[in-house]
Amino acid sequence: MVSTAHAYAPPVISYQGVLTDDQVTPLDGTYNLTFKIYVENPFLGLPSWQEVQSGVQVTNGYFAVDLGAVHGDDPRGVAEASEVIILCVPNSPDVVEAVDAMLPVVGGKIVVDTSTIDPEVERAQHDRVTAARGRYLEAPLSGGTAGAEKGTLTLMVGGEADVLEAARPALDPFSGLIVHVGGPGIGQVVKLCNQIIYAAQMLATAEATVMATT
Repeated sequence: MVSTAHAYAPPVISYQGVLTDDQVTPLDGTYNLTFKIYVENPFLGLPSWQEVQSGVQVTNGYFAVDLGAVHGDDPRGVAEASEVIILCVPNSPDVVEAVDAMLPVVGGKIVVDTSTIDPEVERAQHDRVTAARGRYLEAPLSGGTAGAEKGTLTLMVGGEADVLEAARPALDPFSGLIVHVGGPGIGQVVKLCNQIIYAAQMLATAEATVMATT
């Protein structure tokens, strides 16, 4: 999740680490961990609210906290410390769960969901956050791991144009192209169109490969 007032504000993250003792433990070095992490800034190259099993370099125990991050403890804590909150989670129920946790404290804040989810679910979250006196955008991403690492992702943004302008300083650091495509839910529709085109290209390539080798 992002927590940023402008492009140079310190990031806000929280994480839950699971080791043999099932406790969050300060560490140094490289470890094989299974953990769930809520990430402020994808530009830091950290995973976003998902379980990860890999060799992880840990410095002074708390990842990006060493770079100025504030430990938010959980989604609500991150939201409380934030002006702009960026979500990037696997699917629709995860977005709803995050919004559930943050909803009591989103008044006056901007929530940007960069996940790829159901457009109708996205519209519902827009309505919920707006009713709680917050502002909401969806901005599903395109560009893959390489784009994330280089900070050149494409964002297909649905929501109000003035909210996008207010959130833009928090989005620019990891984006190469930000396109406002319409109102609530339309960003997800455009992303689905993109996915259909990509799937059709992959299917055509596979069929052509089979034809060429028979």
